[in-house]
Amino acid sequence: MSNTGPIEFSPTDFKLAFTKFDSYDDSFLMGVFDVGITIITNDPYGMVPRDSRVVILNNLVAHLLQLQEDAKAGKLPSVLTGASQSNVSLSMAVAPFGDSAFKFWLNTTSYGMLISAMLEVHSAAGFMVGGGLQQAGYRNAAGGFGPGFY
Repeated sequence: MSNTGPIEFSPTDFKLAFTKFDSYDDSFLMGVFDVGITIITNDPYGMVPRDSRVVILNNLVAHLLQLQEDAKAGKLPSVLTGASQSNVSLSMAVAPFGDSAFKFWLNTTSYGMLISAMLEVHSAAGFMVGGGLQQAGYRNAAGGFGPGFY
């Protein structure tokens, strides 16, 4: 399958893959997908193969839905860092600032963890950010940030 063109989101396929969310209306799922592609692009930039982009974007929809369900249940997005049983001890990671905040947010659900892992495998220096192979990351091959920014 080629890497060209945006992914066409299929609520039917999504519901088959993520049965937990099969009660959601198709138009609502399309809206969540539209929100999702403002976070991770649906454009075929970078080195992420099309099949992987489908998995990433479907998991992004599931991630957003899970966060919504967690919020309705009163659960705050957090990452468990440690636990014990005797005398009850629980440690949660503090949300970081800067570059790792997005990764922290992804790690708040199992769906986001898969997205994070797939982006790590398929990207280097931010391949999902820019446009062409030279401008897909933050720096081009010569180490600069583009024409006139050396």
